[in-house]
Amino acid sequence: MITMMVYSTVKKEFIVIKKQAFEVICRISDEDWNFENYSTVDKLKEFLSTKPVIDISCIDVTAEDGVSVAEEVRRENKDMCMIVISDLTVPPTSYIKPSVMASSLLLRPITEINVEQVLTDTMSAFFRDSDKNKKSFIIDNRDGRQLIPYDRIFFFESRAKKIFVCTDGREYSFYDTLDGIEQKLDDSFIRCHRSYIVARSQIRKIIFSQNIIELINGDVIPISRSYKPMLKELK
Repeated sequence: MITMMVYSTVKKEFIVIKKQAFEVICRISDEDWNFENYSTVDKLKEFLSTKPVIDISCIDVTAEDGVSVAEEVRRENKDMCMIVISDLTVPPTSYIKPSVMASSLLLRPITEINVEQVLTDTMSAFFRDSDKNKKSFIIDNRDGRQLIPYDRIFFFESRAKKIFVCTDGREYSFYDTLDGIEQKLDDSFIRCHRSYIVARSQIRKIIFSQNIIELINGDVIPISRSYKPMLKELK
């Protein structure tokens, strides 16, 4: 499942972007897509508070808090493709900067032709980006393919005959075994329990006397006795 998010205060722009996006997607991919559309900053920030994994975004920097929204979305989704919507009233220096890292630009007045061209270029680049797959854990299930950046993952959990990938505020489930997942991961992840694999970079501290790991987001993960020796090597 690929997620595209649009933030624009102009309703007709979203209609054009969504229409052209579907047409481009049908040409270049058989992936399932999820479209999120927001016209107010409050609703958008409510969505962003759930820490979603966004693959492609289209953000109106002329809207309320547009540039700061673009920066927040980029901060949480480092490998995302971002299209900026702007006009001549906004100086390019406000959004052409490392904290935004726009992939492309839609300059008003927007037409179906330039939307189609920008979306084709952006989505083609998204699927060509082989480095994205290397930096992401890939889930294939009935909802399609979901790419979750490794730096967003806190831990993997085996529960209810499924594997859950847990990020900060969200979890994604699929069928597999934790032993199988462990074989696919590099040494930036470590097994700590028969039901858990944690990201080393997300560990705040290990409390061996209580057999727990505290993660930087406040989650507490149990430690099995058999995995203690490996964990002690981290200290």
